[in-house]
Amino acid sequence: MMKRTKCLFFIFFCIFFMTACQKKEPVELKPFENIKIKETGWNGSGEIEVTSHKIHYTGNDESIKKLIHSLQYTVKNNKELKNGDKVTIKLVYDSDLFKLANVKFNKTEYTYKVHSLQDDTRTVKTITNEKKDPVTGENVDVAEQIITVDGIEIPASWNLSDEEIQEYVSYMKGTENSENVPEEKGVDVIWSQGESDVKTNRKNSKYYTKDYNNNDVECYQAAYSYGQTSSQQFKIKPVFQDDKSIGYECIFKENS
Repeated sequence: MMKRTKCLFFIFFCIFFMTACQKKEPVELKPFENIKIKETGWNGSGEIEVTSHKIHYTGNDESIKKLIHSLQYTVKNNKELKNGDKVTIKLVYDSDLFKLANVKFNKTEYTYKVHSLQDDTRTVKTITNEKKDPVTGENVDVAEQIITVDGIEIPASWNLSDEEIQEYVSYMKGTENSENVPEEKGVDVIWSQGESDVKTNRKNSKYYTKDYNNNDVECYQAAYSYGQTSSQQFKIKPVFQDDKSIGYECIFKENS
C-alpha cells in the first residue's frame, strides 16, 4: 500500500512538473512603438487623434492577432490644446482577450507633447461678383464671403470644418511650392504612404470637381482617400484643362 501511494505521488509530481515547464512566457507587445498621431484644430483649441497603430508581431497565434486588432486608445483632457501641452494617451484592451492571448505590454500609457498646431490667422472678407440670374437671365451682383488663411482663399459657402480648411491650405501651399520643380532625375519627389495593412495594387485614378458639385476640396479629399486607404506610396496632382484645374489625380509609385 505504501509503495502504491509513493508511486501515485511520484506520477502526480511528474505531471505537475511537466505542466509547469510547458507554460509559455508571455509575448511582449509594444502598443505605442508605431502609433501615428494627428493634431487637428488651431493652436489653443486643438485636439489630437491616434489615427493608426502597427504593432510588430510575426507569430501566428490567432488570439494575439485578435487582441492586437481590438486595441484602442483614449486621450485624457483632449480639448483646447495648445503647442507645448502634454497629454496622456492610454491603451484600452479587453481583459479576457488579454488573458487568453498570454501577452504583456511594455507600457499601457504614453505622454505626447503637442507641437504642430497652427495659429488661427483666418480673415473673412465679402466680395461682390456679377452672376447671371437663372430665372430672369439678367446679370446681378451677388455677395460672397471669402476666408483667407496664409494667403489661400476659400469660399465660406464650402462650409469646411477647421480640419478640412487646414488640409486644403497645406495642400495648396504644397502645390505652389512644387509648381516650378520639374520631376527630373535626381530630384526627390515627395510620396505619401498608404495606411492599409492589406497589400493593394491600385492603379492611377482621376477625380473631377464636376462630379463633386464643383467642390474642389471634396474632390481632392476623394483622391487623397483613395491613396490613403491603399498600402502603396502615392501623391496627388491637379488635373488641368485649358490652364484651369478641373480635378485631381491619385498617382501610385511603381513597385511600392
